[in-house]
Amino acid sequence: MSAEQPPLASHAVAAPALPTYKPRTFWSDAWARLRKNKVAMGGLAVLILLALMAIFAPAIAPYPYGSLLPPSIGWAPIRWAAIC
Repeated sequence: MSAEQPPLASHAVAAPALPTYKPRTFWSDAWARLRKNKVAMGGLAVLILLALMAIFAPAIAPYPYGSLLPPSIGWAPIRWAAIC
């Protein structure tokens, strides 16, 4: 090389930086896919509602089941075939 020419390294163009992103975990990917599915989100809302009703059942229905119905001891079973 002659003294007039700069070294080749000074002519090198820097490569563009690759976009960096945080890789998704299995559960974050599953949650993102679940949020996009409207029917699945509706089903999840129903399941959450049922779970909350089961947890707070004593507050929703404060009376025991047996106290609301008349005593059925000694009654004969209903024969639905005879009625229809």
